[in-house]
Amino acid sequence: MAGDVVWQTVLRDSLASLAAPADEQVRANGPGCVACDLFEDFENARRVAVESGELSRKQNAILATITAEFSSMQPQDSECCNNYVLRRPAWEALRRLAATALFEFGWAGAAATPYLQVAPGVWHRKLDDGETL
Repeated sequence: MAGDVVWQTVLRDSLASLAAPADEQVRANGPGCVACDLFEDFENARRVAVESGELSRKQNAILATITAEFSSMQPQDSECCNNYVLRRPAWEALRRLAATALFEFGWAGAAATPYLQVAPGVWHRKLDDGETL
């Protein structure tokens, strides 16, 4: 969105990806391990957002809750390269938390920007200004 700083764009896309239905998560995240990519994208975005020092107490709390939910996953909930895990109850809980976070940040209804292949084997999300991330 126009006027966003990079951490806002990255966090919004990460949360929108987490909040999306399983099939949309797979479609928007391209090849690879979608579960791992969703986790890594969120953790990177969360870290940068928290370090910005611009988050409210409630925003920090919802991001910490999502991190705790990831940490509480059982091995069968996070099996690498198995997109079926995205249909498990643990991922449904993450989707609800991510939707709550989107609301808390004022981004309710945001959709994830899909990854695009920018070179053979290289995938990036496009930022609003056309740059890739």
